[in-house]
Amino acid sequence: MNSLSDPPRILHLVETGGLYGAEKVILNLALETIAAGSFVPVIGCIVSASDEDTDLLKAARAAGIETARVVLGNRDFWWQIAGVALRLKRSGIGVIHSHGYKATIYGYLVHLLTHIQVTATCHLWFLSEGVPLKTRVLIRLEKYLYRHYPAVVAVSESIAEILITSGVPADKVRVVENGIELKEPVVANKRTFGAVPQVLNVGRLVSQKAQSDLIQAVAILARRGTRITVDIAGDGELRDQLADQLAREGLGMAIRLLGFRDDINDLLEVTDVFVLPSVMEGMPVSLLEAVAAGVPVITTAVGDIPKLITHEVSGLLVKVGDAEGLADAIQRTINDPVAAFRMADVARQVLHARYSCGKMYGKYAEIYSRLL
Repeated sequence: MNSLSDPPRILHLVETGGLYGAEKVILNLALETIAAGSFVPVIGCIVSASDEDTDLLKAARAAGIETARVVLGNRDFWWQIAGVALRLKRSGIGVIHSHGYKATIYGYLVHLLTHIQVTATCHLWFLSEGVPLKTRVLIRLEKYLYRHYPAVVAVSESIAEILITSGVPADKVRVVENGIELKEPVVANKRTFGAVPQVLNVGRLVSQKAQSDLIQAVAILARRGTRITVDIAGDGELRDQLADQLAREGLGMAIRLLGFRDDINDLLEVTDVFVLPSVMEGMPVSLLEAVAAGVPVITTAVGDIPKLITHEVSGLLVKVGDAEGLADAIQRTINDPVAAFRMADVARQVLHARYSCGKMYGKYAEIYSRLL
């Protein structure tokens, strides 16, 4: 247990299946917390066995962040949650910061057993279409429990509005924009495109990310005689469906499904255009990373994306589900690299002003201090 002079310990509790946007936010926040020194971050992953590992735990350990496996399986759940509560209390956790519906539910149960303070971040309001009944029930319970949390963070204004509409008191909702580490752009000296421009998409292979629209746009460009190559980095439930679409369109040589990648910065170095045709977002970390790298972007005006990307000023915006419009935007971008990189420079200026790790940490630190 901590002594009274030790910095308070913050447990980031999450169930994770990869190293995607939310996980990167947690890592960035933990690293910034260590640098500031006012709190001690611990990244805790919900797992079903004591020897189970996750990509997030591995990345956190490699970065020197304290980690914990929070074992909560389906068998003996109530004994397990009681044991977890006792262990967290003894280890001196001052705040449980939950990320995701299971973490929010389990974190609140631990709070009831121990009176450890809790807060939660809603990274994205999960789409419920096509998900199992059990998951829909848990998401409904998550929505209800948010009302009883002393503070709930939304990563965008649009998610904040959904939280409030769902019954979370407005005075409990805080907006904290995702932040990333800001470095020199990896393509700072690249002001033209290759003979066959390279397009990159990064995200989970789920309906929300709309990679099928990107594939359809590439098919349209192919029929026009425009050659590009596309890498789609990410994994998910729609992988087989997207592979079937590639086969039907005859695009197997033009588009690669890379699966999960942990070298996104390396991919960005050889990328000419970043495309994210999402149906729904908060503020996607993959977009922030592309802008930070100096890559021209094409995306949709969903969530808080228009706060970073203004159409024809800092990038190009297309309508959700408009594959023809997406094809036109890609064509326009590769036809005029001078304009594309000029907009990319503007986007980086906005990014530096608003979406740094330091600004993100400062807002979370205020919440932690208020809870403690």
